[in-house]
Amino acid sequence: MVLLAAALFIAAIIEQPLKSWLLSCAVAAIGLVAIALSIGDYYYMTSERFTYNPPLSLVSSTYTWDEFERVEERLHQQDGASSIESVAYYFHDGSVLEFSGGRIFEMHSSLARRVETAGGIYTRIQSP
Repeated sequence: MVLLAAALFIAAIIEQPLKSWLLSCAVAAIGLVAIALSIGDYYYMTSERFTYNPPLSLVSSTYTWDEFERVEERLHQQDGASSIESVAYYFHDGSVLEFSGGRIFEMHSSLARRVETAGGIYTRIQSP
């Protein structure tokens, strides 16, 4: 959004019309591409599968629950309370998804339960 605003600002302050519009269009194009790529970052799950589209990507990956090999939850101990530091999802094809924050933590327990139900392993690792 900042790049799109900058494009309009450039058009307003540069006195040479051709140069201002060319520069404005270039900045606006970069801004539109950045917006398109940021909109594509998402993940969700259904009863049959988990779909993930990483940041700066227009292609998503979909995994069924039996494609998960294991789930690792890394815990952090602070002031006598444990909290999730990060989670990692390992797949039979060798790929790994690792998250250290975000809304995935809200759905993590139900996601881990579905992986366990499908035969995957769920491990909690306590940090020293």
